[in-house]
Amino acid sequence: MKHFKCLLKINNVIRYKYMLLLYLLFTFIFLLVRYPSIAADGVKNGLSLCFQSLIPSLYPFMIVVELLLSTGILMKNNKVLDFLSLKIFRLPLSLNIFILSCLGGYPVGVTCVSNLVGRDVLNAEEGEKLLNFTVNPSLSFAVAFVGAMLYKSIKAGFVLYLSVILSSIIIGILIGRKIKINRYTRVMDAFEEEADFSTAFTSSVKKSAFTMFYICSFTVLFSSICSLVEIFPFSPEINLLIKSITEVTNGISLAYRARSLPFIASLMSFGSLSVAFQIFSVQGELKIKSIKYFFVRTVSAVLCYLIATVMLKIFPVTVNTFSPSGVNCGVL
Repeated sequence: MKHFKCLLKINNVIRYKYMLLLYLLFTFIFLLVRYPSIAADGVKNGLSLCFQSLIPSLYPFMIVVELLLSTGILMKNNKVLDFLSLKIFRLPLSLNIFILSCLGGYPVGVTCVSNLVGRDVLNAEEGEKLLNFTVNPSLSFAVAFVGAMLYKSIKAGFVLYLSVILSSIIIGILIGRKIKINRYTRVMDAFEEEADFSTAFTSSVKKSAFTMFYICSFTVLFSSICSLVEIFPFSPEINLLIKSITEVTNGISLAYRARSLPFIASLMSFGSLSVAFQIFSVQGELKIKSIKYFFVRTVSAVLCYLIATVMLKIFPVTVNTFSPSGVNCGVL
């Protein structure tokens, strides 16, 4: 009887979930038909973000990451990284993947993990743990785009970037557990035979192109959704919050003048719904649990906000900020 009641509860949850998704889908279709010009502007903004920011900063890194994995270079003769991975995160290849995620940006970490799980170098449990602290903005996004382009301050970009990285390191240390040493023997043996460079290069370009297509597709879609938010009679605060958690690049571009640096750091750490769906689209055999993913991202965002607040006390950054009405709010 208890088992039957449990099944009923599960079925109710599934039914409500699909009802909600169906309602949101029809609402989106109605808005597209009712306000086509607004949605079109959102698509244009999304395409602009892809061609001016995402593709130039992300695509080359993705090719390098795929090439390193295809040739096995990253997994060979890295005794220092192997030792530090065990000592810091207690997971195989964790420091290698963490470094690549910090350089390449949000989907690079899951691309690496998915690749290694597919090769049976990592198991699904290890891959799931790694994803808790390898979802990070790229160095170019944080320093070049947010710091130099938006705030006109490279120092501000580095403070934001280091806040996110420190938050991820803390989460990685808390989540990491001891592993069996013989796992590393299997990891190293899995890459004994190096792939032909020309073949690996061609394959890396193809895989990166497909991944980049998915990323841009989600960016354009969620940028269009952000533009439709303007239709609803929300307050400016709610409006900005919805846009910020929907698409990170667009959200930061709108929020940086009106919000503090710690708030922007927390947005970068959380990512956005767009980033989440980008990650889900390339998860492969990982089977990421969405509830757990968003819970960890929320914890990471809160922790990042606190770290950024402390870092700004130690390394003060002066940037002009403005309220939505255009009144100068001073410096951070």
